[in-house]
Amino acid sequence: MRKVLLSVSVLALGVVTAAGAGTVYVPVVQPSASNGHRLPTHLWISNLGTQDISYRSSFLPVGVDGAAFKGITESAPQKVAVDRVQVMDDAAESGRTGLLAIEADSEIQVDAWVETHHGRQTYMGGVPVISDANRFEAGTAAFVNGVSRVNTAQLALVNLGADSAVCSVDFVRADGSLAGGNAQVTVPAVSLGLYDDALGLRQIKEDVSVSATCDQPFFAFAVENNPRNGRVSFLSPASKIAEAAATVADDLTPIIFERPGQIHTATTAVPKLKLAVPVTKALQLDRLVWDLDITVGPWNAKKPECAHNIAFFHRGKFRSNTFSNLNAFGPKRNWLKNNQNIDQPAGVNTNGRIGLHYVQGTTYHINYVFDAVNKKVHVIAQEGGHDVGHLDMNATAQNHLLSVPATGLMLEMGNLLKQAGCEVPSLGWTWTNLRLQMFPH
Repeated sequence: MRKVLLSVSVLALGVVTAAGAGTVYVPVVQPSASNGHRLPTHLWISNLGTQDISYRSSFLPVGVDGAAFKGITESAPQKVAVDRVQVMDDAAESGRTGLLAIEADSEIQVDAWVETHHGRQTYMGGVPVISDANRFEAGTAAFVNGVSRVNTAQLALVNLGADSAVCSVDFVRADGSLAGGNAQVTVPAVSLGLYDDALGLRQIKEDVSVSATCDQPFFAFAVENNPRNGRVSFLSPASKIAEAAATVADDLTPIIFERPGQIHTATTAVPKLKLAVPVTKALQLDRLVWDLDITVGPWNAKKPECAHNIAFFHRGKFRSNTFSNLNAFGPKRNWLKNNQNIDQPAGVNTNGRIGLHYVQGTTYHINYVFDAVNKKVHVIAQEGGHDVGHLDMNATAQNHLLSVPATGLMLEMGNLLKQAGCEVPSLGWTWTNLRLQMFPH
């Protein structure tokens, strides 16, 4: 495992990260590229806090009792300074599959991905990072939605409990009816169960949701490998059945970063999620496009008319580096509002808003285009495949190009509990199916 330290520029604002303190787990599944070579799992370990942090890691191979094995393999403490990122080119130990357990006593952010290439296209498939914030409790159901019997390479179950787990897996249609399955497997304590046969999924003659439940705390996901372009992606679980998200083909050659499935549900414990989007080098973009699904939850009881954050996308700094600050405003205003300040001096931005009446419990699809060449932003909001709002506004970009630093981009979803001004947490709101496309100049 080669490790590199990068300097990143971030503003510490009481960050609540995807992982936080405690132990997080990164599945290492060793998918294969179209040429048969294994694809390493890349890792960023970021310190977004105000003091140096240390962490230990253990690699827990598939099939072992991780609760007993962890102490044997635990590494010496590793330190990460403030505003630094430790990069691992390969999270695996000797090319094996399993779980990489990372334990820290203070807030730490962990991001993982698998990179694939097809011609001039680069795909970066986000690997789920598992923690107390997104695990499923014993006896509850996790639904991995939109699973394709053609593309699915593996199904995976992660037992996070201290004892071995008995897990049941069914395949269900969008209406909840049973399409097949009813497999039962045993997963050792604190370990990854990886099923190359997909537990009978390929015998199903339709795309379905995978319903999984275990008698220990757990996590479930699917690994997909598109046979047409070799793209590897990971489907994360949700708490309910949903239709598969439609993907839009593009004839150009963007760099693509994806996080299909559920990404974040805002709670009082984790009201905001920060997601790092890595790049392999600094870029100059003509255009950047992101798509995201947001399910509207309750409006803030005290300030329903204030900003409920949908997506705050920036280059690691807020001032002069924000290309998307998209917010929903509830009763009394009923707006969809956006601002950006790319390459602008302090206090200067462009912004726009449209009227939009949101329905709680409804999922809205957002398509956001930052057109640096023409210095325009275009936002489309859809519900059930139909356009319900269009927002067009001016943008700014030096030399008609959007610069992306080698340290990548940062997406923030939701606000903190005690955020200043008319910005409120979006508790009960859910973010799913992120797709980011970067079009180099």
